[in-house]
This record gives sequence, structure tokens and C-alpha cells, in this order.
Amino acid sequence: MSRHLSRRTLLIAAAAALASACAPALATPAPAAALVARPASDRWPAGFRQAVPRVQEAYRYAVANEPILRYIPCYCGCAGLGHHSNFDCYVAEQQPGGWIVLDAHGFG
Repeated sequence: MSRHLSRRTLLIAAAAALASACAPALATPAPAAALVARPASDRWPAGFRQAVPRVQEAYRYAVANEPILRYIPCYCGCAGLGHHSNFDCYVAEQQPGGWIVLDAHGFG
């Protein structure tokens, strides 16, 4: 009986794994990076969630106001990191499907 139960459990687990792999939960999979976020779905990485509320607010503002921040030069002297605007201090990369890779520079 335990052999029958373990076979059944294995089949159920395999079916569940297959169903979740085939489910269109996300139109675009998340990029493989430690600081990946999807702000529209309120999905933020652990580093963001561990930051103080003021820092979280700054990142949320930067993501929501990209057109404005693109015209504001970086004011913290991080141009050597490749930052051209204030937006670059918060977002390292924008990816398809609404995913972004945060720049940890703003975490302090």
C-alpha cells in the first residue's frame, strides 16, 4: 500500500509541476538577477524590501517618473559608474515585460 501511495504522490507532484510550468502566470519570465523587480505587480527584490521606507519610496518614485528623472543629471557623483541621469542611480536595466534590474547604488 505504501508503494501505491508513493507512486500516486509522485504522479501528483509531476502533474502539478507540469501544470505550473505550462501556466501563463507571467507573460515574460523574470530575468535572472538578484535585484530584479516588476513594479507594476509590486514585485521587488529582498534588498529593496530590507531598505528603509525612505529608500523604497525613492526607488518607487524613480521608476514611476522615468521621463522626468532622465532630464535630471546625477547629483551624487556616480558618473564614473556609467550613470548619465538621476534615473540611472536607481534603475540599471529595463527588460521586456515590465521587468527592471535595480541599481544597488541607491540602497546606500
